[in-house]
Amino acid sequence: MAADEVDMSKSNPNRLPLQQPGLPWRMTSSVVMGLTATLCRGFLYGLNSVEVVGLERFLDILDKRQDVEKRQRGLITGMRLETIFHIVYN
Repeated sequence: MAADEVDMSKSNPNRLPLQQPGLPWRMTSSVVMGLTATLCRGFLYGLNSVEVVGLERFLDILDKRQDVEKRQRGLITGMRLETIFHIVYN
C-alpha cells in the first residue's frame, strides 16, 4: 500500500468520508467574499470622512513628552460622545 493511500477496510461503515465542496461552490464563495470586502472597503474609505480638531496642539504635546524622565503626569486622550452621535445620526 502506498503512503498516500488510506486503508478503508478498518473504518466505520456508517461514517461518510470527508468531502470537499465542488469547484463552482468554492469559486462562488471566493467571489462573494471578494465583493463583500470590496464593498466594505468602499464604504469605509469612500463614504466616511475624519475631522480632527486640535491635531497640531496634540502633536506638540506628544513631541514635548518624548523624554520619559521629564514626564510628570500621564496623558489621557478621548473623544466626545456628542461628536460620535452627530456623525452616526445626522
